[in-house]
Amino acid sequence: MLYIDLGKKDYVNALSIMIKTVSERAKGNIGDVIFFCEHSPIYTVGKSGKDYPDTIDGIKVYRVNRGGDITFHGPGQVVGYPIIKLDDRKLRLTDHIKIMEEAIINVLSEFGLNARWIKGHAGVWVDNKKVASIGVAVDRWVTYHGFALNVNIDLSYFEKINPCGLDPIVITSISKETGKNIEVDDVKKRLRNSLEELYGEPLLITKDSSILSL
Repeated sequence: MLYIDLGKKDYVNALSIMIKTVSERAKGNIGDVIFFCEHSPIYTVGKSGKDYPDTIDGIKVYRVNRGGDITFHGPGQVVGYPIIKLDDRKLRLTDHIKIMEEAIINVLSEFGLNARWIKGHAGVWVDNKKVASIGVAVDRWVTYHGFALNVNIDLSYFEKINPCGLDPIVITSISKETGKNIEVDDVKKRLRNSLEELYGEPLLITKDSSILSL
């Protein structure tokens, strides 16, 4: 499985890369891939979201076909996009979601946080605060979209919305819960290690740009 860190990447650009990768994975031209990145500020709305304006306080609102309602992406948040062929790995969609949740829970425990998942609510919680959201889609058994883990993100952006249909005061970050300045790159490394353990295989780090220009 390949691991590609896109770094700071505009959401629409990242979405285009993701869609192309899904198509190639469904055809069997490439193997599974996991993208990590940080986005410029943007609100995204999933399939269960209601109507929203085109912008909120000058920030674009973008509708996508993942599950879930509205959420925010921005600097200080690790976004992970696993492009996984479920049937090749004999996984159900619920298994895929559980792997993402467990990877995040494992990482949070390394920071001394007792995190958990809540049945019926995809994502990860610390006490009664939500630190990570999950929204996925599937095309020809290939997963896309994924998770967003708040590391040191500016939480004030969530106050403009009801993220995932929740009161914005329940949204938190690793930095807020630990009282420390946690670095995004540190969290990415820990997440990569946790995913390797859960998938039982190494994530092969590549900077090969050929996969990005399919």
